[in-house]
Amino acid sequence: MYTPQVWRSPPAITGSGAGPVITPPSTSRNASAIVNASVVEKASIVVKASIVVRHLFESKPITPAVLATYDEAVAVELKRLTRILFVEKFGETKEFKKNKEIAQYLQARVGALVGPGPVQEIVTMAYNEVGATAPYMTAAHWDRFVSIVTEKVRDLRGDIVAAKAEKEWRAYLKQVLSSFV
Repeated sequence: MYTPQVWRSPPAITGSGAGPVITPPSTSRNASAIVNASVVEKASIVVKASIVVRHLFESKPITPAVLATYDEAVAVELKRLTRILFVEKFGETKEFKKNKEIAQYLQARVGALVGPGPVQEIVTMAYNEVGATAPYMTAAHWDRFVSIVTEKVRDLRGDIVAAKAEKEWRAYLKQVLSSFV
């Protein structure tokens, strides 16, 4: 953290026959004004930080209309924190946890059917075609993902294996996506 320095005049060194005499610097009005300005500046920073923290703890929205009601420095800090907090807290959401569970389940099941080499190719290609990665998938994305993966399994293992796998995967998707956890 940056701490502003208060500059004072150096001590005066004078000399008379008995050696140098050091006199302490005088506290002038300028030095006092600098100290007061520094305190005011720090207090201003604390007030702005408290406004930001209060806004976040009250879980208020961060929309352009809300940001317009704040001082520019507060609005800039809230905008900066929005992305940081989203990234940090997204991993704790129930949707994220469900999606990670589904992704692990499907990757393990596809791997059991086609082997470890093709599974990476199939899963990566399916995510690319869906246009999303596992943490951000919706029910519609997962439906499309299962359809794409099923077609690839059908090409490699046949219709019966693919139909059985699709039935199992869709039942699992329905169960997990409808659960409350």
